[in-house]
Formats: sequence, C-alpha cells, structure tokens
Amino acid sequence: MGRNNTDNIITIVSDIRKVFSGFCALLRYLILNDKIPLTLSLFSADSSVVSIGSRSTYKITILNNAAQDSRLRLLFDIYRLKNPVHPDGHYAYYAKNVFLKAHETKQLDIDYNWKDCLSITADESVTTPDDSWRGTCSSKEKYVILAVLLDEQGHSLDKLTITQQLV
Repeated sequence: MGRNNTDNIITIVSDIRKVFSGFCALLRYLILNDKIPLTLSLFSADSSVVSIGSRSTYKITILNNAAQDSRLRLLFDIYRLKNPVHPDGHYAYYAKNVFLKAHETKQLDIDYNWKDCLSITADESVTTPDDSWRGTCSSKEKYVILAVLLDEQGHSLDKLTITQQLV
C-alpha cells in the first residue's frame, strides 16, 4: 500500500471519528436537552486544496441561543496536520472580537491568500483581524484549520475543524 493510500485511510478514519463525535453530541443534546447558548454552527471552505497567493474563502456562522448579548472572540488557527505544535507546525493565527445579539446568528466570511492578506466580512462590512501571527511553516502538505469560539475570559466554547492540502 502506498503512502498516499495510507494518508487517505488516516484522513477517512479521522473524518469518521469527527462525524461520530458530532452524532454523539447531537444524541446527548436530544436526550439531555442541554442548553447550547453559544456555538459555531458552520465552518466551511470553498476548496479542499489551497495555494500560497491564491484566495481561499471560509464561511463561519456563530449562533447565540442565549437570552443576553455576548462579546466573543473567534480564532482562525492553522497548523500542520502531522505536527500541530507551536511554533514548528503552526502556520498562522488570526483573531477577531465579535459582538452577537441575543437569539441571533452572525456569518463571517474570511478571505485568506495563505500568505499575508486576511480580511473578514461581517454585517456587510470588511474588516481586518484584531490580532494575528504568521509563522515560518509553509511546507506543501495537509493542514488543519480551526475555528475556535472563546468567551470574554478566553474559555473555549466551541471548536470546528477542516483540513486542506497546501499545494
């Protein structure tokens, strides 16, 4: 079996685990009727393949199911799939502070060129990240991209991931 087939099997198994985990979370919600006040309800990319200098678009939807408005922080974090540690396997990090009214959703569109330019569109206006960091990692391989939702104190509320191949 070739290395590419092994990598594909590992990716498939990882994806199956993620689907199973999501299914278990859904069952838990249905059985226990937990309240989920703040969550990421969507994280998607326009392609599974990216290249340095070419624009990639990501969609993130945040849901506030709480009775009060919330100030949140959204992290867009990129790591090498095979070595997801800082700093050697850390590609880039971007953060945006977000205000979300009670019982509303907010969609953020992130345009990133995998080099030096990231813009965020929310509420029909384009803005830049509030914080960012770009590492030296740029090898052509698979990367895991994380959307992480934090409360005002920096506690993680939710996290969604996707993988992309940098070519």
